[in-house]
Amino acid sequence: MQSSLRPHNLPADPPAIVEKMIKPYMERTATHGVAVAIYYKGKEYLLSFGDDGAMPPKKVTPDLLFGIGSVTKTFSAAMLAYQTTEEDGKPPLRNINACVCDYLPTEVKQYGRGIRKVTLLELATHTSSFPSRVPGHPGDELYGGQPPSPELIKWWEDFIKPPYPPEVLYSNVGYVTLGFALAGPNGKPSWNDLLAQYITRPLKMSHTLTQPPSSMPIAQGYFGKSKVKMGEADLKSNARDMLSWLEANIGALNKSISPHLAEAIRVTHRIWFMTPPEDRFNMGLGWEIFSKDPAQAVVYSKNGASKRGGFSSWIGFMPDDQIGVAILTNEFGAEYDTELGILQDTPTGDAMNPAALGRQLIARLDGESIEPQAKRPLTLRQRLQHFMLDTED
Repeated sequence: MQSSLRPHNLPADPPAIVEKMIKPYMERTATHGVAVAIYYKGKEYLLSFGDDGAMPPKKVTPDLLFGIGSVTKTFSAAMLAYQTTEEDGKPPLRNINACVCDYLPTEVKQYGRGIRKVTLLELATHTSSFPSRVPGHPGDELYGGQPPSPELIKWWEDFIKPPYPPEVLYSNVGYVTLGFALAGPNGKPSWNDLLAQYITRPLKMSHTLTQPPSSMPIAQGYFGKSKVKMGEADLKSNARDMLSWLEANIGALNKSISPHLAEAIRVTHRIWFMTPPEDRFNMGLGWEIFSKDPAQAVVYSKNGASKRGGFSSWIGFMPDDQIGVAILTNEFGAEYDTELGILQDTPTGDAMNPAALGRQLIARLDGESIEPQAKRPLTLRQRLQHFMLDTED
């Protein structure tokens, strides 16, 4: 990993930095509640702001659940790395360059043509040429422990892979497909069972799951000023568990987890797909890796947003500087815009979503001043790559 060449004026009080940025953000965006997890050079911070959005409202706590949207993809990516990494000299369960059709229902490989050219790696790096979404909500079946629907199987069979070089095109259905492949043709063990076996149980993340019991309080999701029915099928988690996920990715837990899991997490941090020079990040497995500018610290990040769930979130970390941030909110946002969150340059101005807020916050924690600067326009291609609303399909 490269080290930042910038001078560091490290803040002495991370909670004060967070509070100074979170409270104005909540006022600008009319967000009811925010939970923040900070890992800062060996120190842990769990900070809570606002209320859960319910009636009557209750204060946000580190244990309150939020939907994490497409941050779920970082877990699927780690599960893929777990299955494709050797353990104690034993061969891996999967080959990362194998056709995804080898691990889907048999009729997909039998009748599908284009999908025979799609690999597990391409799905994990958004380079499969899959569209962002397909009709329906196929993530409901995956995260609900159900087999893929006949409609999704038919879509897999009919998929035609375009005959042009691979490029990053963000795909929710790609990650749903990857999830079904992780479970295998028979769907046993399920994606949820594998998540618990590989990741959440070893990391003691007992509050990260797709179907939390009623005993676990969850925030009420909002789209603008309106409550939503929270029909999203993504993972739910809380700030306490997100702190564990940050620490696992930063490497702070390597002595307490298995070498296999530690290596699988490191595998997700490799640059698996180099994007063109004009793009601001390269692709890891699930993670967007901002490493192109040697004058800036390397940042691994992933944002999530769910219109159906009424949540938005961001997680990012700097392994070299041992800094990590996770932000959970119960507001999708009527003006949700991921553009600010994908810039290599630290976004300036008033952050209007957790992606922009998180990038600003982690920069401040790393001692970077945020000065107004001209915003470089995004190309149409870059806008299409990163535009997302729902996350489960």
